[in-house]
Order: sequence, then structure tokens, then C-alpha cells
Amino acid sequence: VLLMNIYSWMCEDCLIPVNGNAADAADKASKAQADQKKAYELQAMAQQEEKKLAAKDAEAQEEFVEKVKKIAMKIALQKGYDIVLPKEQTLYSDDKYDITKLVIEQINK
Repeated sequence: VLLMNIYSWMCEDCLIPVNGNAADAADKASKAQADQKKAYELQAMAQQEEKKLAAKDAEAQEEFVEKVKKIAMKIALQKGYDIVLPKEQTLYSDDKYDITKLVIEQINK
């Protein structure tokens, strides 16, 4: 009897009850299945929203890069430069040719 009571206590949330009826077990199984289905649905919705957010982020980055390019080209033409290179692709250049601050000022207007 003691072993049966301990086992009943340990298996309280089991799908097959030790001391109970099959209807309770079926209800628990059905609820667990519904909860799992809902979790999958929520996960799928979260993945869709992440994809939408990533697409919006990529679009915003692309728009920003285009804006920077236009501003850099305008400044380069005003200064009479023939070429504008990203700083990280340049081994050395005199700071007088660096238009980074001017581009940032134009972006922030």
C-alpha cells in the first residue's frame, strides 16, 4: 500500500493515471496536444514576423547606403575629387581628403 501511494503521488501528472479514470487521462492528453499545436502556431507566427522585420531592416539599410552614396558623390563633385573610396579599403590617405565628417553633417540635416 505504501508503494502504491508513493507511485500515485509521483505519477500525478502522468497521462495514464494510477488511481483515476481514463477520461481524465484523455482530457490531459487532449489539452497537451492542443497546447503543443498552439505553441507551433505561435512559433510559426514569430518566424513570419522575424522575416518581415529582417526584410524591412534590409530595405532601410539599402535606402541609407543609397543616401550616403548620393551625398558622398555630391561632396566629391563639389571638391573636384575623381574618386571616393571607403576608408577601410585605403592603406593611407591625407586627412584633408577625408569627407566622412561632411557626409555625416549632410545626413544629419
